[in-house]
Amino acid sequence: MKLIFQELNNPYPGFGTEIELRLYKLLTIIATVLSFFVIIPFNLLQRIPVQVDIAVAVFGTASFLLYLLAVRSRIYQAGFFLIILALLNSVWFYNAGSTGSVPYYFFMAIIYLVFFFRGWKRLILMSITLANVILLMAIELLHPDLLVPFASNNDRMADQITGVMTAAIGAYAVLWVIVSTYDREHEQCKKLNDSLTEVLDISIQKTAELEQSLAEIKTLQGLLPICACCKKIRDDYGLWTRVEEYISSHTEAEFTHGLCPDCFNLEMERFEAFKKGARNYDVGK
Repeated sequence: MKLIFQELNNPYPGFGTEIELRLYKLLTIIATVLSFFVIIPFNLLQRIPVQVDIAVAVFGTASFLLYLLAVRSRIYQAGFFLIILALLNSVWFYNAGSTGSVPYYFFMAIIYLVFFFRGWKRLILMSITLANVILLMAIELLHPDLLVPFASNNDRMADQITGVMTAAIGAYAVLWVIVSTYDREHEQCKKLNDSLTEVLDISIQKTAELEQSLAEIKTLQGLLPICACCKKIRDDYGLWTRVEEYISSHTEAEFTHGLCPDCFNLEMERFEAFKKGARNYDVGK
């Protein structure tokens, strides 16, 4: 039984999502405020049995302690749920049973367990809650003398108003947390989507620029007719041009001229031969 209770509680940091944590804290503090500043004062005006006020005060104190634990990262969602059931059972007969406001709080308990529990945990707690309500109504039907009726119709009406108002505040808190969290996450998703769209647009633009650049790059391929003697190349118009000129016009390459060692030696030999021939010419002259 202890292991089951520990599994149901599943304490923080393994506790659910951010929205569940926010809602748990909000509900525990709302339960505290409503217990001491709404339910008990209204009960005093209605002449409700003091046992109800004592039970509500104990519940409010327990809720506040659970809130303090939640602030310190200790979450007991199953514990809070069982405390709610204990309160409703303890005040059922002192608060006129099914004719009072207690049934409204059972609806809130069901909303709580549907939101905070999953799978077999939800199934077990839902079964316990429904069996609990059926048992209370069966006892009320078999032993109506156990009920403590309202002193007047006005007290009954005031109690109904208190129950409706408290249940409405609890339902509003649940929906407010859900909707506000959804809106915030939706806005974050929208900003992320806009950022991704911008990145995608930039990527598409860069890809287009790259494709355009690649298309503009001039390349040489296939067979090139070249003179075996002077090494000129015949272009697309049938004209013979120097290799440098042809490559420059068909690619992005540019040329600077120099002499390799072999050509340098050859040119020096020619130069020396030229100088020698010039001297011979002068002597003969």
